[in-house]
Amino acid sequence: MIRFECDNCGGIVWKYESQIHPNQELFFCDVECKQKYMSAKYVVYECDICKKVKRVREKVYNSRKNHFCSRECLTKSMEKYKIKTIQCFRCGKDVTRRESRLMGKQIFCSTECEFDYYKEHDRPKDNKSYMILWLNGLNFSGRQIAKKLGINNSTVRYWLRKKNGT
Repeated sequence: MIRFECDNCGGIVWKYESQIHPNQELFFCDVECKQKYMSAKYVVYECDICKKVKRVREKVYNSRKNHFCSRECLTKSMEKYKIKTIQCFRCGKDVTRRESRLMGKQIFCSTECEFDYYKEHDRPKDNKSYMILWLNGLNFSGRQIAKKLGINNSTVRYWLRKKNGT
């Protein structure tokens, strides 16, 4: 048996060699998956790396900046754009970034990880005010900011009013 990925849902499809037609490119879990695949809106595009023509759902196409036909082409693009994988400065998780974004900076896997790092390490005397303004810029509510920093709501309101000049 040969293993394939369902072109509709991504599930695993097992087929005997005798079940595969010579020019067959699409594989589905069942008839329902095939019908969903055939009824969806599709876009035909050219792979950014090898120029192979591929068909994909419009929703998937619009959700991505670059378009590749396979994982191999995705890997080649990482080499082309000099994409590097490094470890998060705080937790050590793998983080993938363009080389140009790695110059002399502390790289974090998420804003939460960055926040926790700066919460654990010394900052200037106005550390709490810096964190309040930073979290506010990330659209955290006053209550969420107070809870994350372990301070009361009035302190958060004070710094936000001070920032806004009210």
